[in-house]
Amino acid sequence: GPDMQHIGVYGAARGLGSTLLAAHLYYYLREHGVHCSASSRGFRGGRPLGLTRWADIPTAARAPQCFQALPRIPLGFGVHVDDLHAELIARELGENACTSWVIPIRDEASLERGLQIASHLEGRVMLVWNGADDALRRRVSLPGRVMVAASALPKSDLLRRADEATTPIWRLPGGTSSTAGRAMVRVLREILDRSAATLDGAPRVIGGQPPAIPICGQCRLCE
Repeated sequence: GPDMQHIGVYGAARGLGSTLLAAHLYYYLREHGVHCSASSRGFRGGRPLGLTRWADIPTAARAPQCFQALPRIPLGFGVHVDDLHAELIARELGENACTSWVIPIRDEASLERGLQIASHLEGRVMLVWNGADDALRRRVSLPGRVMVAASALPKSDLLRRADEATTPIWRLPGGTSSTAGRAMVRVLREILDRSAATLDGAPRVIGGQPPAIPICGQCRLCE
């Protein structure tokens, strides 16, 4: 819908972690009680379909349950997370009409590709380092509309396991207190920008179930 935020996560090459990031963003929002949906696009030639592996991610946006509940839900009518892949060309990417973009990067080549794609996209673009060495990260700073997240994801066995188990890192034993687990939450907060403060003021249930949204039982959406 028009009031739904649309966040595109674009992987400029295989294995950069766009699906991992998109899935964690989805779970983070949902576990804060935000209406969420997510989808994957851009796979060609028989590759597995990204987010379809993360079993309980619905591909269609759910309508908000009740007008009465809307003011209590941060991020309005919710968020759609789009996991978009390298086989898409810039023009096709732009057609997804995302309100903001996240591009994981790891080395000079993916940084270059990320910047090249960013120039074709509308709205805010955030580049997120995933497993890059510190020396490379320190050399790069960008002014303006395209920014690099201050937090980076470390090389991490726990994140690799989260990806293989298709389970958010904070649901793995030791994941919540791990360096990688904390880094992931910091990155997600940066992606969500000012909305993260609103979310953190809401009951936080990382690893649990989102709070039930009240319904009045009388409005159109409650039928």
